[in-house]
Amino acid sequence: MDADSVRRSGNTGTRALACLLAIAPAAPAFAQLPEDLSGLLGRYGGSYVCGDREHGFYLDLTSLTPAKDGAGHAARGVIGFFPILSGLDDSGTGPTGSFIASGTLGPDGALSLRRDGDGWLFHALGYGTPNLDGQLVARTHGGFEIRGHILLSTRPDACGDFIATRFVPPAEVFPGEDDASPNLDSDT
Repeated sequence: MDADSVRRSGNTGTRALACLLAIAPAAPAFAQLPEDLSGLLGRYGGSYVCGDREHGFYLDLTSLTPAKDGAGHAARGVIGFFPILSGLDDSGTGPTGSFIASGTLGPDGALSLRRDGDGWLFHALGYGTPNLDGQLVARTHGGFEIRGHILLSTRPDACGDFIATRFVPPAEVFPGEDDASPNLDSDT
C-alpha cells in the first residue's frame, strides 16, 4: 500500500504503521563474507556486560584458514578483557586478562571462539574465560563488527551481549614494523 492509498483510506492505524516503517532504521545486515577473508583480520574493540560489571573487550583475529571439512573456516586470535570506567569496582579496578583462542567462522558469518587449552597470556586469577559466540555484521559505513554473547567458562549464564568493531587492520599492512602479537601459528 503506497502513501496515497493510505491517505485516501482514512485508516489511521495503517497510516501510522506506514510512517513508522518509513523512518525505522534498518536492522543490521548479517555479513556476506568477502571472497578475500583478509579484510576480516585485525583488531576489534568493544565491550561486554557480565553480572558484575561492564568490561572492555579486545579481539586480535590473526588467522582464518579453510576448515578441513570444507564448511567455513578455522579461526585463531587473542581475546583480551580489561576494566573500563563504567565497570570499575569499589577498589577502582577490574579484572584484566588475555588468552589465545581458536574456533570457527561459518559461511554465514557465525563466529565462535574458545580458549586454547591453557592458552592464557595474562591470567586474571579468579576470573573465568570470556569465550564468545557472535555474528559478523556488515557496518553501514564499511567494515565489520561482531555482535554476540559472552560465555564465561565458570558461569555460562553470568554474562550478556557484546559488540566489537574492527578498528586496526592486521600488522602485515605496516611494512617494516615489528609486530608485538604472539606467533599463534608456531608449535613452540
